[in-house]
Amino acid sequence: MSLDRRGFLKLGAAGMAVAGLLGYGRTAFADEEREYGHGQRGIVSFFIEHKEELGLTPDQVSRLKAVREGFRKTAARIGADLETAYEQFHDLMQEDEIKLAAVEAASKKIESLESERRIEFAKAIAEGKKALSKDQLKKAKELRQKSMEQRRS
Repeated sequence: MSLDRRGFLKLGAAGMAVAGLLGYGRTAFADEEREYGHGQRGIVSFFIEHKEELGLTPDQVSRLKAVREGFRKTAARIGADLETAYEQFHDLMQEDEIKLAAVEAASKKIESLESERRIEFAKAIAEGKKALSKDQLKKAKELRQKSMEQRRS
């Protein structure tokens, strides 16, 4: 079966998604789902969406929006770099003679970018949480817990 570059990337992404769903390690796909899905996903957006219940000041909301936008830009840049890195990996694998050192370097680049994205995500969450008082964080935790319980029932 011969795959073009897009087919290879789609197959790889699908494989990573399946691996993440099955619990086989943490993949970029699975991380992105958590980022924009459940768990810590969108916690900064959650704070903004519940600004009234949390009693956020306009300054806090502005700070949170800046954190969210900064992460989105960083994640987009890393995502583009990841796509390029996967394409380079694919190109290396299409060579008649596979250069293992180059494949290893390309693989490490991919791992590094995925790690960078997770670290930037953690930084955004930490920065977002710093914008809230201890009482606001406690209230946010209670609201998220209620929200998750409602989704389960």
